[in-house]
Amino acid sequence: MLAARRTAKYRNLRSVSGQPGAVGATDHKQTRAKRVKLAIEGSPQARLNASACPPTRPNTTGLFIHCPACQCNGHSQCVNESVCEKCEDLTTGRHCESCISGFYGDPTNGGNCQPCKCNGHASMCNPNNGKCFCTTKGIKGDRCHLCEVENRYQGNPLKGTCYCKWNSN
Repeated sequence: MLAARRTAKYRNLRSVSGQPGAVGATDHKQTRAKRVKLAIEGSPQARLNASACPPTRPNTTGLFIHCPACQCNGHSQCVNESVCEKCEDLTTGRHCESCISGFYGDPTNGGNCQPCKCNGHASMCNPNNGKCFCTTKGIKGDRCHLCEVENRYQGNPLKGTCYCKWNSN
């Protein structure tokens, strides 16, 4: 059950024990329990001699159980062992390594993308840290939550907008 859940999340893992759903560097069978010790590809427990990989798929790090065919960061499956199929989980890119527009985060190695939190005053944010690109005039802040008081804007962007206060002198 644990192996099935682990392989569902990390779709690029391969079985080394020969048993379906079992992923790991070794297959340690304990008496009666028959548990499989799991080692996710890339973990320090799963070292491989880099010279064992063919020149078309070199293993330069020596940290993989198998030579990596393609890396989809757990957000897709490999097609023909070289191309990531349709990226899922709000990701995009050749290796599903970026968040789609309107989301931010680090989706590499199974990480998640989060929605930009801009209070309705921006449709995009910095893909790495989530800082909003505010588009409503007079509004600023990492989450578009402040008025530009230095330019005479006041109000509450969390409950509406900011407006410019003009002096009538």
